[in-house]
Amino acid sequence: MNQEVEDWEHRGFEFLKREQWSDARHCFEEMRQHQLPPLREAKVLANVMLAFEREGRNAEAANVAYEALGILQASGSDTTMEGTALA
Repeated sequence: MNQEVEDWEHRGFEFLKREQWSDARHCFEEMRQHQLPPLREAKVLANVMLAFEREGRNAEAANVAYEALGILQASGSDTTMEGTALA
């Protein structure tokens, strides 16, 4: 994986720990500027969704969840349990 992507992710998690939701979202959105595999992009969106949810912005969180689902469905990744907590 691209080091820049990893750096953005690390910064995003640090902001999440400090409850700096907007900064965390910015970092995760920066990750999406790079070509990511669909499952990885969906996981990034899960972090964006979490930041919105923690802010109480549930409508935005739901929109991001639907976007992640669309990415998974388009890629066929929604047909396998590999890499999930349920596997």
